[in-house]
Amino acid sequence: MSDACEDLAAAAQHLHSLLGVLRAVSGPDPALQQALDYHQARTRAEAAILAALGKSPDERLLKALRVVQDLPGTLHEAAQRVSWVRGGFGVVVRDDLLETVPPALEWVLQVAADLGCRLEFSAEPEPDTQERLTDRERQYLELWHQGRSYKEIAEAMGVNKETVKRTLLDLRKRHGPSAVPYRRSR
Repeated sequence: MSDACEDLAAAAQHLHSLLGVLRAVSGPDPALQQALDYHQARTRAEAAILAALGKSPDERLLKALRVVQDLPGTLHEAAQRVSWVRGGFGVVVRDDLLETVPPALEWVLQVAADLGCRLEFSAEPEPDTQERLTDRERQYLELWHQGRSYKEIAEAMGVNKETVKRTLLDLRKRHGPSAVPYRRSR
């Protein structure tokens, strides 16, 4: 694989990681690990695109670079820009940040294809956590995101408090802390 192809593969991977972090943010105050992942993916994507641009000047790479450089410097700043909408099963993220990164990823992949690079990579992000939940799990999360206590969730769901704790812990293990943010229990 040529140097340009390696740089394009790295750029695509880091843009995909960046998109994953943005999709996983569950509130205006992201977790520390998410913030570190965002910073790392953003910085590495920018460096890889710059390296690829040096070896293969292309307008699409310039546009992808501008997208990355225009992203907020920190995940906290990015999360503050996101409009948080309470939906039927919890917090739903809708913002232009989630619409600007996929085209940048696609431009990088197009340039790679034009150069004959063989990248084993899909521009499609991983499915949203909400798509992999049962209706019952969505109910638990909706109540949790509403700020309900374990006891209140147990009463609403018709189960005991320990079942609620176990279910939320299981969801956190399966889908990460962004799906079930930590907070003090009441």
